[in-house]
Amino acid sequence: MAHPQILHQKQNVIITGPTGVGKSYIACALAHTACLKGFKVRYFRLQRMLEDVALARAEGRLLKLLRTLSRLSVLVVDDWGLKKLTSAQQDDLLEILDARH
Repeated sequence: MAHPQILHQKQNVIITGPTGVGKSYIACALAHTACLKGFKVRYFRLQRMLEDVALARAEGRLLKLLRTLSRLSVLVVDDWGLKKLTSAQQDDLLEILDARH
């Protein structure tokens, strides 16, 4: 069960380990528990989230997307480190993290 203090204090949780040990499963289980408790939750694979940010920027709705992401209680970002991030993607990720704090 997700510890309420993590949610109320907006703490970050980082789950690490080798491929196949259940990191995504644990993250989704924590997110599911948060959903059951009424928290707003969203799950992304990192590359998909960065594609959505790039598209939002091109369509002129980046600030709206950042506001939406910043209002979530739980943002699960999965599959880090599969590809090297470009400089622009690094900047986008920083924007998302900054908007959430």
